[in-house]
Amino acid sequence: MVKPAITRGFDGRYRILMRNNNQECVHLLEPIQAQPITVERHHHAFYEVLFIVSGELKYEVEGRHYLLKSGDIILINPLQFHSGELNPSKPYERFVLWLHPTCIERLTAQHPKINLLRAFDTLKARGTDLIKVSSEDFTELQLILARLFYISEQESPEALVMRDCLTTMTLLLLARNMDNVESFSKPPEIYADPRLNDLIQYINDHLADDLSLSGLAERLNISKFHLSRRFKQLTGLNFNDFIRRKRLTHARYLISLGTKPFNASLEAGFTSYSYFSRSFKEFFGYNPSETDQECP
Repeated sequence: MVKPAITRGFDGRYRILMRNNNQECVHLLEPIQAQPITVERHHHAFYEVLFIVSGELKYEVEGRHYLLKSGDIILINPLQFHSGELNPSKPYERFVLWLHPTCIERLTAQHPKINLLRAFDTLKARGTDLIKVSSEDFTELQLILARLFYISEQESPEALVMRDCLTTMTLLLLARNMDNVESFSKPPEIYADPRLNDLIQYINDHLADDLSLSGLAERLNISKFHLSRRFKQLTGLNFNDFIRRKRLTHARYLISLGTKPFNASLEAGFTSYSYFSRSFKEFFGYNPSETDQECP
Protein backbone atom coordinates (compact mmCIF):
# COMPACT_ATOMS: atom_id res chain seq x y z
CA MET A 1 0.00 0.00 0.00
CA VAL A 2 1.40 3.40 -0.99
CA LYS A 3 1.00 5.92 1.84
CA PRO A 4 1.36 9.70 1.74
CA ALA A 5 4.62 10.86 3.26
CA ILE A 6 4.77 11.92 6.89
CA THR A 7 5.89 15.44 7.70
CA ARG A 8 7.68 15.44 11.04
CA GLY A 9 6.21 17.63 13.75
CA PHE A 10 2.59 17.76 12.62
CA ASP A 11 1.04 15.52 15.30
CA GLY A 12 2.45 12.44 13.59
CA ARG A 13 -0.29 12.67 10.95
CA TYR A 14 -0.04 12.30 7.19
CA ARG A 15 -0.28 16.02 6.59
CA ILE A 16 -1.10 16.20 2.92
CA LEU A 17 -4.53 17.41 4.03
CA MET A 18 -5.44 20.56 5.92
CA ARG A 19 -7.66 20.47 8.99
CA ASN A 20 -9.81 23.03 7.22
CA ASN A 21 -10.07 24.58 3.79
CA ASN A 22 -8.84 27.93 5.00
CA GLN A 23 -5.54 28.93 6.69
CA GLU A 24 -3.29 26.98 9.01
CA CYS A 25 -0.22 28.36 10.78
CA VAL A 26 2.29 26.16 12.64
CA HIS A 27 5.30 27.11 14.75
CA LEU A 28 7.88 24.34 15.08
CA LEU A 29 10.99 24.03 17.23
CA GLU A 30 13.60 21.28 17.01
CA PRO A 31 16.43 21.13 19.60
CA ILE A 32 19.93 19.85 18.84
CA GLN A 33 19.72 16.18 17.86
CA ALA A 34 22.14 13.27 17.61
CA GLN A 35 20.92 12.34 14.12
CA PRO A 36 19.61 14.29 11.11
CA ILE A 37 15.85 14.91 11.04
CA THR A 38 14.22 14.15 7.72
CA VAL A 39 11.10 15.73 6.27
CA GLU A 40 9.94 12.99 3.90
CA ARG A 41 9.09 13.84 0.31
CA HIS A 42 5.44 14.86 0.07
CA HIS A 43 3.07 17.19 -1.75
CA HIS A 44 -0.38 18.67 -1.25
CA ALA A 45 -3.08 20.71 -2.96
CA PHE A 46 -2.55 23.97 -1.06
CA TYR A 47 0.00 26.78 -0.91
CA GLU A 48 2.78 26.64 1.67
CA VAL A 49 5.05 29.39 3.01
CA LEU A 50 8.09 28.21 4.97
CA PHE A 51 9.94 30.77 7.13
CA ILE A 52 13.34 29.72 8.51
CA VAL A 53 13.85 31.53 11.83
CA SER A 54 17.01 29.68 12.89
CA GLY A 55 19.02 26.57 12.09
CA GLU A 56 20.05 25.02 8.80
CA LEU A 57 18.04 22.88 6.41
CA LYS A 58 18.79 21.12 3.14
CA TYR A 59 15.65 21.45 1.07
CA GLU A 60 14.55 20.12 -2.31
CA VAL A 61 11.61 21.29 -4.41
CA GLU A 62 11.10 19.17 -7.53
CA GLY A 63 14.76 18.95 -8.47
CA ARG A 64 15.87 22.36 -7.11
CA HIS A 65 18.14 22.00 -4.10
CA TYR A 66 18.69 24.66 -1.42
CA LEU A 67 20.66 25.13 1.77
CA LEU A 68 18.28 27.21 3.87
CA LYS A 69 19.36 29.38 6.79
CA SER A 70 17.87 32.03 9.04
CA GLY A 71 15.99 34.64 7.02
CA ASP A 72 15.21 32.38 4.05
CA ILE A 73 11.64 31.95 2.84
CA ILE A 74 10.45 29.15 0.58
CA LEU A 75 7.14 29.33 -1.32
CA ILE A 76 5.56 26.02 -2.37
CA ASN A 77 2.79 25.94 -4.97
CA PRO A 78 0.04 23.29 -4.91
CA LEU A 79 1.13 19.83 -6.12
CA GLN A 80 4.88 20.55 -5.87
CA PHE A 81 6.91 17.72 -4.32
CA HIS A 82 9.30 18.83 -1.57
CA SER A 83 11.47 17.31 1.14
CA GLY A 84 14.16 18.34 3.59
CA GLU A 85 16.85 17.31 6.04
CA LEU A 86 17.69 19.32 9.15
CA ASN A 87 21.25 19.88 10.34
CA PRO A 88 21.07 18.16 13.77
CA SER A 89 23.94 20.17 15.28
CA LYS A 90 21.92 23.40 15.35
CA PRO A 91 18.54 24.21 16.96
CA TYR A 92 15.93 24.71 14.27
CA GLU A 93 12.90 27.00 14.33
CA ARG A 94 10.40 27.71 11.58
CA PHE A 95 6.91 29.00 10.88
CA VAL A 96 4.79 27.22 8.29
CA LEU A 97 1.74 28.88 6.76
CA TRP A 98 -0.70 26.78 4.73
CA LEU A 99 -3.25 28.48 2.49
CA HIS A 100 -6.02 26.56 0.77
CA PRO A 101 -6.87 27.76 -2.77
CA THR A 102 -10.42 28.52 -1.62
CA CYS A 103 -8.94 30.85 1.01
CA ILE A 104 -6.96 32.67 -1.68
CA GLU A 105 -10.10 32.96 -3.82
CA ARG A 106 -12.08 34.38 -0.91
CA LEU A 107 -9.42 36.95 0.00
CA THR A 108 -8.99 37.90 -3.66
CA ALA A 109 -12.73 38.56 -3.90
CA GLN A 110 -12.30 41.00 -1.00
CA HIS A 111 -9.35 42.72 -2.73
CA PRO A 112 -10.01 42.28 -6.48
CA LYS A 113 -7.40 44.84 -7.57
CA ILE A 114 -4.52 43.07 -5.77
CA ASN A 115 -2.72 39.92 -6.92
CA LEU A 116 -2.24 38.20 -3.55
CA LEU A 117 -0.28 35.42 -5.25
CA ARG A 118 2.19 37.80 -6.88
CA ALA A 119 5.14 36.39 -4.91
CA PHE A 120 4.23 32.81 -5.88
CA ASP A 121 3.69 33.77 -9.52
CA THR A 122 6.94 35.75 -9.74
CA LEU A 123 9.08 32.98 -8.26
CA LYS A 124 7.45 30.45 -10.55
CA ALA A 125 8.28 32.59 -13.60
CA ARG A 126 11.88 32.97 -12.42
CA GLY A 127 12.35 29.24 -11.87
CA THR A 128 13.04 29.41 -8.15
CA ASP A 129 11.20 28.87 -4.85
CA LEU A 130 13.41 30.95 -2.56
CA ILE A 131 13.22 34.63 -1.67
CA LYS A 132 15.12 36.78 0.78
CA VAL A 133 13.45 39.79 2.35
CA SER A 134 14.94 42.69 4.28
CA SER A 135 15.68 42.11 7.95
CA GLU A 136 12.95 44.61 8.82
CA ASP A 137 10.36 42.77 6.73
CA PHE A 138 11.44 39.40 8.10
CA THR A 139 11.05 40.68 11.68
CA GLU A 140 7.62 42.04 10.80
CA LEU A 141 6.64 38.74 9.18
CA GLN A 142 7.72 36.85 12.31
CA LEU A 143 5.48 39.05 14.45
CA ILE A 144 2.54 38.58 12.07
CA LEU A 145 2.99 34.81 11.97
CA ALA A 146 3.38 34.57 15.74
CA ARG A 147 0.05 36.35 16.11
CA LEU A 148 -1.53 34.19 13.40
CA PHE A 149 -0.31 31.05 15.15
CA TYR A 150 -1.67 32.29 18.49
CA ILE A 151 -5.20 32.70 17.13
CA SER A 152 -5.10 29.80 14.65
CA GLU A 153 -7.35 27.57 16.77
CA GLN A 154 -9.82 30.29 17.72
CA GLU A 155 -13.17 30.27 15.92
CA SER A 156 -14.80 33.48 17.13
CA PRO A 157 -15.96 35.94 14.42
CA GLU A 158 -13.28 38.38 15.59
CA ALA A 159 -10.53 35.76 15.30
CA LEU A 160 -11.63 34.79 11.79
CA VAL A 161 -11.44 38.42 10.65
CA MET A 162 -8.01 38.82 12.26
CA ARG A 163 -6.75 35.67 10.55
CA ASP A 164 -7.85 37.00 7.17
CA CYS A 165 -6.16 40.35 7.86
CA LEU A 166 -2.90 38.76 9.04
CA THR A 167 -2.84 36.36 6.09
CA THR A 168 -3.40 39.23 3.66
CA MET A 169 -0.62 41.25 5.32
CA THR A 170 1.76 38.30 4.94
CA LEU A 171 1.04 37.94 1.23
CA LEU A 172 1.36 41.68 0.66
CA LEU A 173 4.73 41.84 2.42
CA LEU A 174 6.01 38.96 0.28
CA ALA A 175 4.68 40.63 -2.87
CA ARG A 176 6.36 43.92 -1.96
CA ASN A 177 9.75 42.20 -2.06
CA MET A 178 9.21 41.05 -5.65
CA ASP A 179 10.51 44.45 -6.79
CA ASN A 180 13.84 43.86 -5.06
CA VAL A 181 16.36 42.17 -7.36
CA GLU A 182 18.35 40.94 -4.37
CA SER A 183 15.33 38.89 -3.30
CA PHE A 184 16.13 36.46 -6.12
CA SER A 185 19.89 36.16 -5.75
CA LYS A 186 20.83 32.51 -6.12
CA PRO A 187 23.61 31.46 -3.73
CA PRO A 188 26.00 28.68 -4.76
CA GLU A 189 24.18 26.18 -2.52
CA ILE A 190 21.32 26.06 -5.00
CA TYR A 191 21.48 23.38 -7.66
CA ALA A 192 18.96 22.82 -10.43
CA ASP A 193 18.65 21.32 -13.89
CA PRO A 194 16.91 24.01 -15.99
CA ARG A 195 15.60 21.58 -18.62
CA LEU A 196 14.13 19.26 -16.01
CA ASN A 197 12.60 22.20 -14.14
CA ASP A 198 10.91 23.34 -17.34
CA LEU A 199 9.63 19.81 -17.92
CA ILE A 200 8.21 19.54 -14.40
CA GLN A 201 6.46 22.86 -14.86
CA TYR A 202 5.01 21.55 -18.12
CA ILE A 203 3.76 18.46 -16.27
CA ASN A 204 2.18 20.61 -13.55
CA ASP A 205 0.34 22.67 -16.19
CA HIS A 206 -0.81 19.69 -18.32
CA LEU A 207 -1.87 16.96 -15.89
CA ALA A 208 -4.95 16.18 -17.97
CA ASP A 209 -2.87 15.59 -21.12
CA ASP A 210 -0.96 12.54 -22.30
CA LEU A 211 2.28 12.59 -20.31
CA SER A 212 4.12 9.53 -21.56
CA LEU A 213 7.83 9.17 -20.86
CA SER A 214 8.56 8.71 -24.57
CA GLY A 215 6.61 11.82 -25.55
CA LEU A 216 8.29 14.04 -22.96
CA ALA A 217 11.73 12.62 -23.80
CA GLU A 218 11.12 13.53 -27.42
CA ARG A 219 10.07 17.00 -26.28
CA LEU A 220 13.47 17.41 -24.61
CA ASN A 221 15.30 15.64 -27.44
CA ILE A 222 16.89 13.11 -25.07
CA SER A 223 16.55 9.34 -24.64
CA LYS A 224 13.84 7.83 -22.43
CA PHE A 225 16.54 6.08 -20.39
CA HIS A 226 18.42 9.32 -19.71
CA LEU A 227 15.25 11.20 -18.79
CA SER A 228 14.07 8.42 -16.46
CA ARG A 229 17.44 8.22 -14.70
CA ARG A 230 17.79 12.01 -14.38
CA PHE A 231 14.23 12.36 -13.15
CA LYS A 232 14.80 9.83 -10.38
CA GLN A 233 18.16 11.36 -9.48
CA LEU A 234 16.83 14.88 -8.97
CA THR A 235 13.29 14.30 -7.64
CA GLY A 236 13.73 11.02 -5.74
CA LEU A 237 10.73 9.51 -7.53
CA ASN A 238 10.42 7.50 -10.70
CA PHE A 239 8.64 9.21 -13.57
CA ASN A 240 5.34 7.31 -13.49
CA ASP A 241 4.97 7.50 -9.70
CA PHE A 242 5.63 11.24 -9.79
CA ILE A 243 2.80 11.85 -12.25
CA ARG A 244 0.40 9.39 -10.58
CA ARG A 245 0.80 11.07 -7.18
CA LYS A 246 0.29 14.51 -8.68
CA ARG A 247 -2.87 13.44 -10.46
CA LEU A 248 -4.27 11.76 -7.35
CA THR A 249 -3.71 14.84 -5.20
CA HIS A 250 -5.26 17.09 -7.81
CA ALA A 251 -8.28 14.79 -8.09
CA ARG A 252 -8.72 14.77 -4.29
CA TYR A 253 -8.65 18.57 -4.31
CA LEU A 254 -11.32 18.71 -7.03
CA ILE A 255 -13.48 16.25 -5.08
CA SER A 256 -13.12 18.39 -1.95
CA LEU A 257 -14.62 21.27 -3.95
CA GLY A 258 -17.65 19.18 -4.90
CA THR A 259 -16.56 17.69 -8.24
CA LYS A 260 -17.94 14.21 -8.83
CA PRO A 261 -15.18 11.57 -8.49
CA PHE A 262 -15.56 10.38 -12.09
CA ASN A 263 -15.25 13.92 -13.46
CA ALA A 264 -12.35 14.64 -11.10
CA SER A 265 -10.50 11.59 -12.39
CA LEU A 266 -10.86 12.81 -15.98
CA GLU A 267 -9.77 16.37 -15.14
CA ALA A 268 -6.71 14.97 -13.36
CA GLY A 269 -5.68 12.94 -16.40
CA PHE A 270 -6.85 9.40 -15.58
CA THR A 271 -8.27 7.45 -18.51
CA SER A 272 -9.55 4.52 -16.42
CA TYR A 273 -11.86 5.17 -13.49
CA SER A 274 -11.29 1.72 -11.98
CA TYR A 275 -7.54 2.33 -11.95
CA PHE A 276 -8.08 5.79 -10.47
CA SER A 277 -10.40 4.47 -7.75
CA ARG A 278 -8.00 1.67 -6.82
CA SER A 279 -4.98 4.03 -6.74
CA PHE A 280 -6.93 6.62 -4.73
CA LYS A 281 -7.80 4.03 -2.07
CA GLU A 282 -4.19 2.81 -1.89
CA PHE A 283 -2.78 6.34 -1.57
CA PHE A 284 -5.30 8.06 0.72
CA GLY A 285 -6.75 5.07 2.57
CA TYR A 286 -10.37 5.70 1.57
CA ASN A 287 -12.51 5.62 -1.54
CA PRO A 288 -12.96 8.72 -3.74
CA SER A 289 -16.71 8.59 -3.10
CA GLU A 290 -16.14 9.17 0.62
CA THR A 291 -15.85 12.75 1.90
CA ASP A 292 -12.87 14.12 3.80
CA GLN A 293 -15.07 14.53 6.86
CA GLU A 294 -15.76 10.79 6.90
CA CYS A 295 -12.07 9.87 6.68
CA PRO A 296 -9.10 10.24 9.05
